[in-house]
Amino acid sequence: MRVFVFASGGGTNLLALLQARKHQDSFEIAGLFTDRCCVAQERAEAEGVLSLCLPFSDFKEGYNKGPGLRQAYDQAILGLLQTFDIDLIVLAGYMRMLTPVLLEAYPNRIINVHPADLSLLNDQGQRRYVGAHAVRDALLQGETATRSCVILVNEEMDGGQVLVSGPWVPFTGVAINDANAIVLHQEKQKEQSDWPALVEAVERIAEGRLSLDAFGRVYCDGALLGPNGVEIAR
Repeated sequence: MRVFVFASGGGTNLLALLQARKHQDSFEIAGLFTDRCCVAQERAEAEGVLSLCLPFSDFKEGYNKGPGLRQAYDQAILGLLQTFDIDLIVLAGYMRMLTPVLLEAYPNRIINVHPADLSLLNDQGQRRYVGAHAVRDALLQGETATRSCVILVNEEMDGGQVLVSGPWVPFTGVAINDANAIVLHQEKQKEQSDWPALVEAVERIAEGRLSLDAFGRVYCDGALLGPNGVEIAR
């Protein structure tokens, strides 16, 4: 299975996949796309992985300021990708929401790593910890442990089905309102929950073990999964 990774930052999830790739051959990293100049590019190139970059800031400046900027940007990305044989796209710290341009080009073939338990709901029945600050929000709400999950990507922010949930990571900071403690916890969560969940999801997809039915329900090895998908214990 050929995997293309999207990133906007350090590329640590990319490195986790590359490390896993050394121990099995069910998938390969076909390339990296970034929406800005970032460390992920350097890491990809150091590992011999093709790197493509289309800075959104430059694209926006050259755009005619009309409607559909996000769609036009995704169309430009699609133009870059169409020469590659891609089975799966992994959003690994990619900080832009995708439009139907890419979602329809790769239906049910785009996954994202999200640093929160998306089975937790608010009083309105909506997912409680979505968006870029999910770890901070969870800790400030009094959660004593957090975990990451891998989801299918749809048009809703962090709204897709959960495929895999990573191990819980206890918060060991002294005060939950300590910004430094939150950052340290988030970094620990990447290693202890992001990476295991992502590698597990990609490997199971590559092996054909994860599937969807006509109603969008997720199965693993033919068994219907619950809202947390495949759960990984420590």
